[in-house]
This record gives sequence, C-alpha cells and structure tokens, in this order.
Amino acid sequence: MNRPHWSYSQISCFQRCPLQYYFRYIAGIPRKTVPANMVLGSAVHAGLATYHRALMHHKPVGFSTLETSFLDSWQIQSDNAKIDYTFKQNQNDLQQLGLSLLKKYTDEEPPVSIRSVEKPLHVPLQASTGYILEKPLLAIADLITESSDGLLVNEFKTSSRAYSSMEVEQSLQASCYVHAAEETWAEPATVRFIIFVKTKQPRIQRIDTVRDAHNTTRLGDIVQNIERAIRVDAFYPIESALNCSGCPYRQPCKEWGREQVTKPELLNFSTNGCH
Repeated sequence: MNRPHWSYSQISCFQRCPLQYYFRYIAGIPRKTVPANMVLGSAVHAGLATYHRALMHHKPVGFSTLETSFLDSWQIQSDNAKIDYTFKQNQNDLQQLGLSLLKKYTDEEPPVSIRSVEKPLHVPLQASTGYILEKPLLAIADLITESSDGLLVNEFKTSSRAYSSMEVEQSLQASCYVHAAEETWAEPATVRFIIFVKTKQPRIQRIDTVRDAHNTTRLGDIVQNIERAIRVDAFYPIESALNCSGCPYRQPCKEWGREQVTKPELLNFSTNGCH
C-alpha cells in the first residue's frame, strides 16, 4: 500500500530504537541481512496463510502444498537479503523445525467460521483528546474468525520461549488489531496469540487478551507523540544486546553523527509509510 499510514511494525520499530526507524523508514537504507529467525517466522506465516485460505474457501489442501508455500517464502527472502544465522543455526534444521510446527498445527482441529486471512484493514487513529491523526493505521491480521461473542483475531508467533500473560496484556499489537477489526466491522473483537514455541519439544501456546476504548485512544496518543518526535528529528540509538545483535543497520549506526549520514541529500530519502 502506497498511501502513507502507520503499522504496528513502524510503531514498534520507533519504540525499540528511533535511529533504526530513521534508517529503515525515512532514509530508506535497504537491509543487507535478515535474521534467520525472522525468515523462519515469515515462512511459517506463508504456510499458515495457504492453509487458512483453503479452509475459508472450503477447498482441500494437502500438507505438501503448505510445504511449498513455506519453502517458496524462504527462497524469496534469501534472494532479497543474506540470511544471518546465529551460532549452531543452519538452514536445514530451521526449515525442518518450521515444517514440524506447521504440521503440529494442521494436525489439530482446524479453525472454522473464517472471516478473513491476512486482509489489510485501513482505519483512522484517534487520540484521547478526540483528535484524528492524519495518517491512518494499516493492520493485517493473520486470521480472523467469528464466534457468538464477536470476532477473534488470531495472531501467530514463532518464539524460542513461551509468552507470559503480562507480555500479552501489554502488547500494543493486540490494541492495533482490536481497533482495526472493530472499526472495520463494528463488532466486538478479542485477540488470541498462538505461539509456536521452538523448544526441544515444540509446542503451541494460546493466550487470549481483551482491549477497551482506553487502549484504543492510548494507541492514538502513542502514535501522535511518535509523530511529534519525528517532526523535530528526535532520532537516537537505543543500544542493547537485544536491539543490536540482529540489527541490519549496525554499520550506519556506527557512523551516526558523522557528516555523511546526517546530510539528507546523501541518503535515499523517502517519507512514504511502508508496512
């Protein structure tokens, strides 16, 4: 989508490291590497999307079709950037892990009453003052199903550990999805995180969470203040082992503050909001 917008990816990127946001969304510096765990997660999502779309259209689908979607996604990502493997990681083991997680999920009872699969939801953002932000929110939920209580937004994650209830309760992504679903269909919505836990014995964890009007306007307030920070060029690094170890912008970050990276004319400057 070319229309300027906010996405959870953009919001969380700024919260994690404003300087990384600058390199990615304003300077438009292309990624030269991508973490292997991110490639794995995207490939699993591709397989899940194929599975859920077949279910939504009541079409049979064999696991080999999901495997093809998974491997095609992996190949596309590896063609676009070098995959950065951590210690003891390799392509074959990660692919087998991803496919085993997919198989574990598809062996379970399939979801029913599917409303949408990876459907872009484009909705306005409103601050607690009532102010409507100029740039709307774009949310692309993995899977939305219907129930007697309203809509259930299913968000799939791959993780090396199980999630805590506090992580889910504090998730801004859940606020984005509830707001987008309720604005789009005028029905109550809740979020279910479905975590594919990549432990020695892989398992699937499910945690539900709810949001209210306060969460929605808080989301608007957060984005409004991010916009204020961007207007005054408040870009700075937040350095930590977690942030920096897999960051594709380590080199420009090292050079941050020098003349060659502070002059906009020397950068591929772009202000359109990409997802």
